[in-house]
Parts: sequence; structure tokens; C-alpha cells
Amino acid sequence: ALAPVMETDAPIHYSHRVIRPDNEIRYVHGVARRQTNDEQKVVRVYGMIQDITTQQLIEQQLTKSIRQREMVSDLAQTVAATLNKRQIYERVASLLRPLIEADAVAIFERDGDHLVVQRADASTQEQAEKLTGVRVPIVNTVAGEVWESGHSVLRHANPNDFDHLVHANVREALGYM
Repeated sequence: ALAPVMETDAPIHYSHRVIRPDNEIRYVHGVARRQTNDEQKVVRVYGMIQDITTQQLIEQQLTKSIRQREMVSDLAQTVAATLNKRQIYERVASLLRPLIEADAVAIFERDGDHLVVQRADASTQEQAEKLTGVRVPIVNTVAGEVWESGHSVLRHANPNDFDHLVHANVREALGYM
């Protein structure tokens, strides 16, 4: 970081990501400038470093919020542009998974006492294809709770809870068996 400051009289600005020994990530911004003698030989380099972690994290959150708003707007435009259920499901699933930072998103329709995955988006295309069409009985599983409550249930669950929360058909399609 000091090499450029040795070449110019102008202050040099730089930013770095620092990983501390405890693996905490911090962000710093620095400004350095050289001081020369009468023969233009560098006799001192001085400057300052400022911890900008809070600012950096706020900027990252703002960027994420803007991206989420754009996705929600895109979803609304998709729904407004077509009444084709398949197109809506496809677009909703593909935009929703990154929006909520999930490994997989499934869109269900009720068929009697089962929920049937109409469209899925997952970490891999193979998982999404395996998940699409899976039938899940409406019982005391995540799918049943989501159907009854209308709210997302399993976003960040303890992996030890996964077996009894998610129906075996879904676990198998996602490769968790």
C-alpha cells in the first residue's frame, strides 16, 4: 500500500478488508502522504487509518435492501404482466430464493389432503427438478405449517431439526436423505 505514495506528492487513499485473529472482519480506510527533503528524497511517510466497518456494513445492507426492492418490484411487474400461473410461479421462485437467502424455495398448490410442489428453485437445477411435483401430506411438517399459517417457517433452522420438520419426500428431492 505504500509503494504508490513514494511516487507522488499527492495523498494516496486506500481501503482494505482486515481479518483479525478471531476471524472478525473489519474494514479500514487510510490516507498516506510522503514528505521529501530539498533533494526530493523521501524522508517520511505519514497518514492515518480509520476503521470504517460500521459504514461499510451499512452500505452493504443498503445495497442488499435496494436489490431486494428491485426484486419485489420485478415480482409485482411479473404478476401484473400476466395471468399465466406457470410464468408467475417460475418468476416468483427464481426471485424469492436469493431474496430470502434460502437453499430452496417451493411453491405449493393444494390437492386434496396433499400439497404439490408446482415450481421450485434450489441451489442446483437437479434439486429444483426433483422437488417439482413432490407431493407432501398436509400434516405437522413445515409444508403443513406454512399452508396453515401462511408464513415461512424454515428459513434458518438447526440442521438437527430438519428431519422431523420437513417431509421425507422433500428431504429426498433436496438430497438430504
